[in-house]
Amino acid sequence: MTIFYNLGLLIFTAGLSRATGPGNLLRSWILPLSRRGRKFSWGFTVLALACVAYHGISTLIQDIHWTWVEQIVPGLLAHSLWYDLNSVLFEELIFRGILLYMLLRRLPEVGACLISAAAFGVYHWFTQGAWGNPVAMAVVFLVTGLMGYVFAFAYARTSSIALPFGLHLGWNLVNHTLFAAGPFGALLLRPVSEEAASLVSLLLYLAIPLIVLFLVNRRYPLSSKPH
Repeated sequence: MTIFYNLGLLIFTAGLSRATGPGNLLRSWILPLSRRGRKFSWGFTVLALACVAYHGISTLIQDIHWTWVEQIVPGLLAHSLWYDLNSVLFEELIFRGILLYMLLRRLPEVGACLISAAAFGVYHWFTQGAWGNPVAMAVVFLVTGLMGYVFAFAYARTSSIALPFGLHLGWNLVNHTLFAAGPFGALLLRPVSEEAASLVSLLLYLAIPLIVLFLVNRRYPLSSKPH
């Protein structure tokens, strides 16, 4: 069903761009294709590698042991990839393509990004089943809110969802497909033994969006807008 929601959001976004000013918002997101493609590829690579690094360090810290699944199921793997593609596109269209786009027209960059990030964090209370558990809500809001700020910042600096989409997809795809952290369970690797999450592991997780924020700011400084 998510693909139909995404089609609806794309249509809504096209109408929104016509109502709020001249130009085609959807076209500006993807054109010039080569430049937007480089932004997507850079973002995907950065967070895909960050995800591998996070799990690698966490494995050493928490003494986690991994093994390959006994049988790779191509249909389930394809279903997971399709799910990630659609869910990431849905979230990027909602929180960056529509909400942040409207906020940036009325607020400074930092304020608009903070509101978008907060909304992203609250949204994950429900998608991750944290609602009603204060500790889980606080952790989910902090973790997803920080990453949401990175995605919002990437959109604000490039005026396109290409970079945040690449960042977001890079993390989700590797995390879900390789490290069994998605709704479809173990697809390639599965943990044989796992200790309870440690404070060090949480701090490492929180460090990732800060590092990526630094990298995005360095690669796409304010003085280089628009892209």
